[in-house]
Amino acid sequence: GLIDVVKNSQMWINCVIGCLLFVPLSGFAETWGISYLMQVVHMTKSHAAFAVAMIFFGWLLGAPIIGWISNAIKQRRLPLTLGSTLAAILISIVLYVPNLGYQTVCYILFACCFFSRSSIIVFVISIDIISSILTDAAVSFTKMMVMLSGAVIPLIGLIVSLTWRNSTLGQIPNDAWSYQVALSVLPCSLLVAIFLTFYLQDTYCKLELPQAEEV
Repeated sequence: GLIDVVKNSQMWINCVIGCLLFVPLSGFAETWGISYLMQVVHMTKSHAAFAVAMIFFGWLLGAPIIGWISNAIKQRRLPLTLGSTLAAILISIVLYVPNLGYQTVCYILFACCFFSRSSIIVFVISIDIISSILTDAAVSFTKMMVMLSGAVIPLIGLIVSLTWRNSTLGQIPNDAWSYQVALSVLPCSLLVAIFLTFYLQDTYCKLELPQAEEV
């Protein structure tokens, strides 16, 4: 059944959107976020760690709430488009707006990954657009594609190493411009996700996301 899944163009569009929506989590929260906030925003290590933790809280709460909204309005594509757009705006504020306060950064990072958690919808869309007998193959292929978002981690590291200007704090590059250039991968990925949502056919909730009591 995997061959039939791979041959479906809508499946590819859907999976790439899901992958791109995971980039803020992979590229910022799981790797570069703490060092960026310490070196560029000048947070202490404990404050930077807590700010990054807010990303995971946003990720946790975003899935059920956005899933409920998607079910309520009977649409899949609109939450993806709006979620990608708002996440792109919010991560750009963190990267490019100077002199943000600690609490402001925490709120923005929480909201950014709350909205990027619209990625939960891509798994249901995969089931919607594929025959029911291929559900396992569709979900497995989607998960595989989403996990490719981890490729952004070495890419950001490569850009940092190519652009930093010999300023270090310990063993860590200490160059705001270098970090901003490298982490521009994050809003750019979300912009591509926004663009791709306009080529994704809405399945109008053939399969509803499970509610909390059903889980």
